[in-house]
Amino acid sequence: MRGFLAGFHQEMAAHGVKVSGVYPAAVDTPMLHHEALHGGSVLNFIDKVMTPEDVAAATLKAIDSGKLEIYVPWSASILARFFGAFPWMIRPLLPTMEKIGEKGRLKFIARKGFSVE
Repeated sequence: MRGFLAGFHQEMAAHGVKVSGVYPAAVDTPMLHHEALHGGSVLNFIDKVMTPEDVAAATLKAIDSGKLEIYVPWSASILARFFGAFPWMIRPLLPTMEKIGEKGRLKFIARKGFSVE
């Protein structure tokens, strides 16, 4: 999808049309709450959990700037670019990423005041 977006971005620029992709990390929604409490992917909790307002601000930034990619938070772009360049590293790093994600999930649950079933 990112490859398609890059090509479309370049093609439409000649016509004055801005095309951007907004890539948010996990967003604090009822769906994420359910995932946190009912066995969803802990990888959602590796980075900062974003608010819907954060995503809306990033979308406005994309509209204003016309940048190809907007990551929310910006730090999420580091992993995306790393694994894009070195996809073979996903498998060996997955256990570490899952540990980091589980810690993030537990912090998220505690911050929200949810009780773990």
